Amino acid sequence: MTIVAAAGAVIAVLGALDVLGSIVLSMRSDVDPGDDPWDGHTLEWATATPVPAENFDGPLARVASEAPLLDATAGDEGEES
Repeated sequence: MTIVAAAGAVIAVLGALDVLGSIVLSMRSDVDPGDDPWDGHTLEWATATPVPAENFDGPLARVASEAPLLDATAGDEGEES
């Protein structure tokens, strides 16, 4: 049982070191990830980063599914009346 616990502790430490290493590398990188680095399909990815103060001055987007940005790029093709 002690071997299993020790193996789990080693895996947890390696995972934590991987996360910390990734953070350090991303902080040193000069690459700008842009406003939507993961090509997200929800509304929080539809705005600029950092979010402007007047983000919601215009009309709000219509949400008809779980992926409203995909709906917006598809146009009226998938809409039903």
